[in-house]
Amino acid sequence: MRGLQLLLLGAVLIVMNVTPGNAQKVKVGEPAPDFTVPSLDGKTTYRLSDFRGHRVLVFNWASW
Repeated sequence: MRGLQLLLLGAVLIVMNVTPGNAQKVKVGEPAPDFTVPSLDGKTTYRLSDFRGHRVLVFNWASW
């Protein structure tokens, strides 16, 4: 039983560590890749490149 628990734990940790193949990896000091986000009302789309030359703070928040 203990071996099965360790096996399941290992499988979960491996799955949690997998990133999608199309994910872009950014290194510290490199420019961020361009991305788009919708506005809260969904009528406007903002691109990171729209703010080139300005400081941008990206704040990710989740209620969970």
